[in-house]
Amino acid sequence: MTKDYAGICFFQVLVRILSGIVIDFGTIRTKDLMLRNYLITAYRNLLRNRFFSIINISGLAIGMAACILIGQYIVFEKSFDTFHTKYKNIYRLVNVRHYPTHTDESAGCVTALGPLLKETFPDVKEFARFYKSTRVFTVNNNSVKFTNVLSADSTFFKLFDFSIITGANKKLLTKPNTLVLTTSSAKVLFGKEDPIGKTVLQGKIPYVVEAVAADVPANSHFKFDMVLSFVTDLNDPNYCVSCNNRPTYVLLEENADVQSLQRKMTNITAQLHPQGDVKREYIFQPLSEIHLNSHLRFEFEQNGNAKSVMALTVVAALILFMAWLNYVNLTTSMSINRSAEIAVRMVNGSGRGNLIKQFLIESLLVNVIALLFAILIAQMAFPLFSALTAMGSAFTLLTDSLFWVTLLGSIIVGSIIYGFYPAVIASSFKPIQALKGKALLPGGVYTMRIGLVFLQFSFSIILMAATIAMYRQISFMKNRDLGMQLDQTLVVPVPNDFRDSGDGLRTQLSNYPQSFSAITYTSSIPGENAGNVGGGFLIENAPLEASQQVYSYYIDKNYFDFLSIRVLAGKGFVSDQLTNDKNTEIIINEAAQKAFGFNSSEEAVGKVIYQNTNVVGRIQGVVKDHHNRSLDQPVYPTIYQYTKGKGYYLIKTNPENAQRAIGLVKEAFEKNYPNNPFEFYFLDEYFNAQYVEHTRFGKIFGIFTMLAVFISCLGLSGLSLYTIKIRTKEIALRKVLGATVANLLGMLAREYFRLTVVAFIAAAPIAYFLIDQWLQKFSYHITVSWWMLVVPGLFILSIAFLTVSTQSLKTALAKPADKLRNE
Repeated sequence: MTKDYAGICFFQVLVRILSGIVIDFGTIRTKDLMLRNYLITAYRNLLRNRFFSIINISGLAIGMAACILIGQYIVFEKSFDTFHTKYKNIYRLVNVRHYPTHTDESAGCVTALGPLLKETFPDVKEFARFYKSTRVFTVNNNSVKFTNVLSADSTFFKLFDFSIITGANKKLLTKPNTLVLTTSSAKVLFGKEDPIGKTVLQGKIPYVVEAVAADVPANSHFKFDMVLSFVTDLNDPNYCVSCNNRPTYVLLEENADVQSLQRKMTNITAQLHPQGDVKREYIFQPLSEIHLNSHLRFEFEQNGNAKSVMALTVVAALILFMAWLNYVNLTTSMSINRSAEIAVRMVNGSGRGNLIKQFLIESLLVNVIALLFAILIAQMAFPLFSALTAMGSAFTLLTDSLFWVTLLGSIIVGSIIYGFYPAVIASSFKPIQALKGKALLPGGVYTMRIGLVFLQFSFSIILMAATIAMYRQISFMKNRDLGMQLDQTLVVPVPNDFRDSGDGLRTQLSNYPQSFSAITYTSSIPGENAGNVGGGFLIENAPLEASQQVYSYYIDKNYFDFLSIRVLAGKGFVSDQLTNDKNTEIIINEAAQKAFGFNSSEEAVGKVIYQNTNVVGRIQGVVKDHHNRSLDQPVYPTIYQYTKGKGYYLIKTNPENAQRAIGLVKEAFEKNYPNNPFEFYFLDEYFNAQYVEHTRFGKIFGIFTMLAVFISCLGLSGLSLYTIKIRTKEIALRKVLGATVANLLGMLAREYFRLTVVAFIAAAPIAYFLIDQWLQKFSYHITVSWWMLVVPGLFILSIAFLTVSTQSLKTALAKPADKLRNE
């Protein structure tokens, strides 16, 4: 057998490992000399069949490495918030509201919920309310924008274990205008200076630094750069006490009955919302379940997905399973070559049990060697894998005792299960036939081999079809017509302190028509989770039970023209009236038109909308539905109203001089909003950032799918090579009798062609069902096309044909006389 240089290098490393193992066992004084003999025989057998040993060990090593990496990812995902010592007793309250058209679930609650729970239930030891915002802080004329600023109760550091590095540990955040920095934010604002007791400015509002906390661990479902005292908000006369936008967490007593508390929440809801326009619930949500199982409004960040973790767990198991199938197939097929050795052992008194032990020890040895290489591969690949998954954690799995117990247990069980069958087959040989070189494999072995390859092909087709569907769905969401034009749109957030100021930025930029074709502003931008969401919206004279939840956007008069949003009925804004009365002009979308019960857009025009008993305005127009949020979600009923307050400027730029345009915007920004850091981004990129998690998971799933296919090809390569080797004489005879190279290639590939077709027939309906179930979670999704199933089948068929034909070609082209002479 020809050996390439890479194979020789690999095996030199392998020999050193094996030699070390044998030497170590040889120096141990043991009464069980048979064990030593088993190990030496296993070692020699691996060296004797180097190519097949490499295939077995490589496949297992890659499979195990994939399992280790996925295991690290799963452990990280499931570890969220478990570093808090009281995490089992901490719960978040979920605000559930049942509307006629849908049910809304939010992490935002009314401010009074936490205090009422502690006052009412003795099992509630403590509560903490906190929410996230983006703010600019200034120290010594150095202004820095922080996107993860929490405002929290003084109990925040009592519930959660964020260690305090410097400063007081008690009575933090009890006073107005106080804050706690993290190590990173303290360094950004103060450098190497001690920040304790010093003042930072948020606009014109001073905050005193009370302490510095350690940076937030990566496995926390909320991150923060600093924590402000929530009492500062409560002292503000304009603070909205009734708004449902304050996440609330409670710490329960050790033995609290959560189910009992949940049943009593009806009274709490009635006290907080006595005149409720909608059926409400508050549900206790365990802290440790938030990251993987919660996707509510007002989440602090985009959470993980338990189904994705489960899918990767299944993929990891399949990869290892397919690697073990390779081992079974090759070991069973090659056992015929060891018939003489087995016969000699039998003649010398070895029973079937001894032979089974021999094969099981060889299986265990192969798995242990593969594990050593797998750990090396996993450690080398982890930096890339960590960057791909955005874990932000170290490779800690090897220090986890539970991981080692699970891994070694799997290796031992796998070695026994997948080594037992080849052992039974080999030990079934008749000694006399084996010594004569006429040993035959039992009749069921061939069927078993075909069945194992069938399973590998089927799994590969299902995984590849799922990967194609994922990429198609992600592409569909990114490229679907959103009902508006986001391209070449520059977004410039307006600093909080200047949102009600004049329109100086637009006035200045209007002097450059060659760089900017249009400018508008809005309270919320597409792709952002709009904060203006409320219930109780009604058409005049409608019953209270018909009230709807509506998203509200406050916009400039040219907003629809700017984004090319189509007006279906009525007209756009024609006046600057801002007071809410029956003359205030509002625009609704199609979803709102349907939610309010109008049969057509024209019917909605002119009707007055109320929120509870307050007039919102009169409908002047209806615009076509457009996607303000990810296509995971439906288009929600939305109202648009004119405002002078500016949350974001949207600026259409000329693509030919984009850099110059950005420079002009920066100049205008710094002039109109001094002492505020300039920030910008493009609207289409911001919108597509909603699909980062989907894209990341698709890449991870695709990579491991390709690994599974590679392992299948590795096993197929070894199996087909062995098949060709034992059919060398047959191939030579066929060639003597006139068979062409094409005939021989067709003969050798025919079996795998049939196998692929059968595997496709079995895998296609399973793949269709799984993909269809996955797509149902998207409000807008693709349909499963026939080609998504056929392409993986054709790919596997092509790979099988190339693998078999490449190895067959050399034998088919060889001179028959040479092969027959060797025989």
